[in-house]
Amino acid sequence: MEKKLYTGTVYKINSLEINSGAAEVQEDELNRVIIKIKKVSSQIVDNLKSNDNYNVVQIKLGADGFLSVFYAYIQQVTSGMQLNNGIPTSSISEIVLVSSSAIKGSKFFDLSDKFKKFRLEITDGNELIGLSPYDLNSSYNNIQEMKQIEIPIRIQDVSAHTCLGEIEFVVMPKYWFKRDSFSIGFSHYILLELVDSIGVEQFREKLKMITDFFSIMCGEQVTINKMELVEEEEHKLDFFEYEGYCNFPRWALTVLDNSGIDTNNFKRLSVFKLIDFQILETALNYWFEHYEALYNAQQAYSRILLDEDTKIVTVNKFLAAMQLVEGYSQAYVDEKQAEKIFKKRKAEIIEKLEEQEDKDYVEAGLAMPGITFREACINFYWKGISIFSEISKETFKEQFEQSLISKVVNDRNFYTHSSKRIKPKLHFDELMDIAVVTKALYRCLVLESVGMSREIIKDRFYHNRTIRGKIYQIFNIQIKTERQVSEFDSGMWHFCDSKE
Repeated sequence: MEKKLYTGTVYKINSLEINSGAAEVQEDELNRVIIKIKKVSSQIVDNLKSNDNYNVVQIKLGADGFLSVFYAYIQQVTSGMQLNNGIPTSSISEIVLVSSSAIKGSKFFDLSDKFKKFRLEITDGNELIGLSPYDLNSSYNNIQEMKQIEIPIRIQDVSAHTCLGEIEFVVMPKYWFKRDSFSIGFSHYILLELVDSIGVEQFREKLKMITDFFSIMCGEQVTINKMELVEEEEHKLDFFEYEGYCNFPRWALTVLDNSGIDTNNFKRLSVFKLIDFQILETALNYWFEHYEALYNAQQAYSRILLDEDTKIVTVNKFLAAMQLVEGYSQAYVDEKQAEKIFKKRKAEIIEKLEEQEDKDYVEAGLAMPGITFREACINFYWKGISIFSEISKETFKEQFEQSLISKVVNDRNFYTHSSKRIKPKLHFDELMDIAVVTKALYRCLVLESVGMSREIIKDRFYHNRTIRGKIYQIFNIQIKTERQVSEFDSGMWHFCDSKE
């Protein structure tokens, strides 16, 4: 739905059929739907209040179709009285409702409706998919020399059958016509057909798994910037615009901006693409199946991305990185085996005690501890840097347990528990460097677990000067690559912004 004013008539509010009442509908800067309804009776106002934030409003927009608004809440009520022969007979109100969930199209929907097929556009989707709708082997010199230009066009796609459903990633040409110019560009969409239909309340839960996968690939927040619901009847597709999924859309990746010494074409080499996966279906299935286990780690990862997006630099970024380490470690702990070992050891201890009071005390007070944070750090950083340079766990501990891990554990405890018994050992800049590297290693570990080869991981991070420098600074490891630039990256080398 475009950011403009719509006018229409309210058809229904919750279960009350009204079919009257002028409504103005507008989208605000946060992509929320703002509805102003005039001449609303007190009965309707009471109905809206009684439903809390679960109000459904259906509005006829005339030639613009039908608008179904979900989870609307009252922002403002203006009351008045209607006079009949000078006697007040009923109250009349103007009410303003706000919602972050609305569907616009050729018919109405309510909360009982289920949806199965979606079409999405995401942040820099063409870049993250890694396919081009043009033949990139064509000679670009013809453009400079003003020769006859022929650019073959092709719609390209890659698809996967996953436990979530069928997913197709499509790239295609895009054109702009102006009075004195004609431009061609890139466009994309993701077509998702779920295994099971879902209601509006489940959209965010299901679709976030997809954007989070892309956020691991690029190291930034990826948002759904356009979303359509797709219905098919008698081989005819009908598309319905969904509004409000994302309040702060990101249209481009920060890593591909034109600042610094490098141009876009070099920076592009650091961004992972879907085509980097040898078997995309395996990668997506692993991600969807393990997403719940990685949920806590992903929450910490998302906080780091949000801080970077808003350019907030505080100790909280370091603490989020430490939560990332813990979340990742817990995701791969074999709790059943650990619990079995603990119960066996606890029984052995209790058996050695003579007094029943002592036995009861140990039985009630000795609970199974989780993996220690020190051990979690050792495992996380050791596994992470081993992707770039093979090193045994014993060697890693000899080199880094005292010089790095102990300081990380100390400062994490200091900032988490505000302990007066310890003092911080790392400077602020060191904390931020560790947070940056922790985030990068988390991406490496997850990407490798879903099937990305170490050669491609090393190559992509080799072209990220910041990460490459921080890893060398902290772990004295130089990232090297012998991989040839991919066909997509090679062809896209010509597409970059000039330095001004």
